[in-house]
Amino acid sequence: MRHHPTALFDADGNRDFIRAIEDEAEWLGPALLVSEEAALFAYRQIQLGTETVQTLSDKWTISVDVINMRMNVVGAKRRFRRAA
Repeated sequence: MRHHPTALFDADGNRDFIRAIEDEAEWLGPALLVSEEAALFAYRQIQLGTETVQTLSDKWTISVDVINMRMNVVGAKRRFRRAA
C-alpha cells in the first residue's frame, strides 16, 4: 500500500484517517476478492441462468453487494452487449 501507518486518533480523540487512502481501500478490497475475470464469469453465468448472484455469493463466500459492485465496475453488461 506504500503508506506509513498513522495514529488511529487525533489529539481530540477523534478517528484520524486519510481520505485518499480510505477511498483506495474501498475499491481495492473488492477487486482482490473478485477479479475482473471472475466478475465477467459471474455475469455470464447469471445471464445463462446457470447461477444467481446469491448462489455465487454462497460458493465464493463473498457478499452479493461485492459481486454486483465488481460486475458493475468492470462493465460486464456493456462488454457482453458489445460482444453479442
